[in-house]
Amino acid sequence: GIIREEGTAGGESEEIGNQENESESKENNAKKSEIVVVKAGFSASHLEGCSPLAVNFENTSENAIKYAWIFSDGGSSAERDPSYVFDEPGMYPVLLKIKGSDGLEYSTQQTIQVFESPKALFEMDDVMDLSNNQPVYFYNYSRGAEYFKWDFGDNQQSILTEPIHYYDQPGSYNVKLKVWTANQCFDSLIIHNAFTGPESKISFPNAFTPNMSGPTGGYYEINDFNNTIFHPVISGELIEYQLKIFNRHGLQIFESNDISYGWDGYYQEKLAAQAVYIWKARGKFSNGKTFVKSGDITLIRQY
Repeated sequence: GIIREEGTAGGESEEIGNQENESESKENNAKKSEIVVVKAGFSASHLEGCSPLAVNFENTSENAIKYAWIFSDGGSSAERDPSYVFDEPGMYPVLLKIKGSDGLEYSTQQTIQVFESPKALFEMDDVMDLSNNQPVYFYNYSRGAEYFKWDFGDNQQSILTEPIHYYDQPGSYNVKLKVWTANQCFDSLIIHNAFTGPESKISFPNAFTPNMSGPTGGYYEINDFNNTIFHPVISGELIEYQLKIFNRHGLQIFESNDISYGWDGYYQEKLAAQAVYIWKARGKFSNGKTFVKSGDITLIRQY
C-alpha cells in the first residue's frame, strides 16, 4: 500500500509560510521609512511690546516648500523668516500657513500683543530772567503716561505731574521729561537752553560829547544814558570784558576791564582832540556767549 509522511509535508508548509511573513514585514518597514513628517511652527523675537513693535519671525517648520504669513492687520508675507512692524496697539494673531513636501497644507498661530506707547510733551513759563529766584511753572501735556520724571538741568529732579521749580541762579538749562506706562512703554522730550536769561547783546555808539569842564573819571550808572562817556549798551550779564581805544596813529589812549568804567574823552588829564578814534572790545556773557567787536567813535567837542 501507500504510506504518507505527513510530518514532512507539514514541515515544508510551515517553512513556506515563514518566508512569506518575513517578506511582507520588510515591505511595510520600507513604506514606513518613506513617510515624510511635515510640521508648521515658528518663534517670534517679541510676543509683546510697545508700539511701534518690530518683530523678527523665525520659521521652525519642517519639510515645507511654501510659506504664507498673515499678520491680521492687513499685512502678509511669503518670506521664510520675515520681519514685521506693528504700528498700532492691539492683539494681533499671526497665522503661518505652509505647504508640505507631501502636497498638503498645515498651519499654526501665535498672538502678538502691542501696548500703546506714551507721548512726552510739556511747556513752561516763558521766564527770561531767573536772577530773582522766581518760580517756574511746568505744564505737562503728555499723552498715555502714568509715571513722570523731570530733570531741570541743575541737578534737581521731580516725579510730580506738573512741578514748580526754583533756579538758584541764571544760566542756560536743558529740561528733560521722561514718561512711562504701567507696561514700561517709554518716551522722553528735552528742551535745550530752556532758560538763557536776558538776551546776550552788546552795542556801541558811534559818537559822544565829553564833559568840557574836566575829566569825570569815566564811571557811570548802567541806566544813565547821558552821552558824555563812551561805553557800550548791554543786555545780559558780562563775566569778562575788555575795551581799548586808539587814536588814528595807533596809539592806545584808553583801556577798561570794568563794564561800568568808560572813556570820558580825556587822555593824560587833557581833553582829546575832536576826531575819529578806533575801539576794540571783547568779552563773555554768563551764558557762555562770547564776542569780539571793533568800530570807530567820533569825539565831538561841545563849544
